[in-house]
Amino acid sequence: MIYFFIVGAILLSHLYLTFKPQKKIENIWFFSVSFVLFLFAALRDGIGFDFKNYRKIFRLVKHHESVWNIEPGFYLINYLCGNFHWVIFISALLAIPLKIFVINKYSEDKLLSLFIYFTGVFIMYDMGVIRQGISIAIAFFSIQYILNRSLIKFLAVILLASSFHVTALVFIPLYFISSSRFTRKAIYGILIVLLAFSLFDIGKYILITVFNLLPFEMIVKKVNYYANINTANITLSLLKRMVLFIICVEFFIRKGINDAKSLLFLNGFFLSIILMGLFSSIDTIAGRGVAGLQFFQIFLIPILFTQLKTKIRKLGLLVVIVVMAINTMMGPINQGNRIKQPYTPYDSILTD
Repeated sequence: MIYFFIVGAILLSHLYLTFKPQKKIENIWFFSVSFVLFLFAALRDGIGFDFKNYRKIFRLVKHHESVWNIEPGFYLINYLCGNFHWVIFISALLAIPLKIFVINKYSEDKLLSLFIYFTGVFIMYDMGVIRQGISIAIAFFSIQYILNRSLIKFLAVILLASSFHVTALVFIPLYFISSSRFTRKAIYGILIVLLAFSLFDIGKYILITVFNLLPFEMIVKKVNYYANINTANITLSLLKRMVLFIICVEFFIRKGINDAKSLLFLNGFFLSIILMGLFSSIDTIAGRGVAGLQFFQIFLIPILFTQLKTKIRKLGLLVVIVVMAINTMMGPINQGNRIKQPYTPYDSILTD
């Protein structure tokens, strides 16, 4: 399977450079693989979640029919593109280079971040739910404005991101808590409350009532739509993220990591857990709604990795990361294949 070939290429190069660090080779390999990923997504044909649905949206836009649940940014792409393959290409062009730019600028270990990105966000969003893939990329461009404390620029970028997928709005609270240092008591207290929300299905009707008071028709419609869809229980996913977060919190405290950038990544991931727990009764929103904030783990895990002193410990952590990441990657691939929104075998417009 071609996905495992890409995984192997990233991992082998990362493993080699872990034992023999060479910055120039790392940069060459990082950007080479990133370019391959762009082509992989941009030139696909019939591959990934919602491909047929996006083709249908394109036809509706071209026939000037109503598409109430499509944000204006993505509507504009469909309106301007002459054929559907250009929609896929432009979407990849907007989504992938921006994420690569952010990884290159902020990651402590670019190839490790690239591996986590590929097995998670890339497979699910840049190869599947592409509106949200674009939105996540633009939202992450706002990191620099959080660090520089430029509120107006930050809000402008988030509003632009929300014009492709409304879930980008969940980034707004991060600006105000980005450098906060929460106590252990506060963190673990919040986690316990969130776990109770998820286990006992507490928040659904409260959240629906609150959202119905909002003056944003599209958001209200989407919340009510997803509230009536029963999919999978997300408590297990919430617990997994909590465990990773607790490990990061304890690691940060032990190592005395409290710089603004690292705290931003930690608090961004914390915010994803808070929102996931609160929305756990509406599992589609709790899962996909916080996907952008969950993306902060691609910076957190490399911080843990680079702080480890011995190569044996690094190798042990890498094994755990690989097992979890491949499991994450296979989820959408298997589900897509099962519901006839295939990921395999890969097909490209170049093979037509």
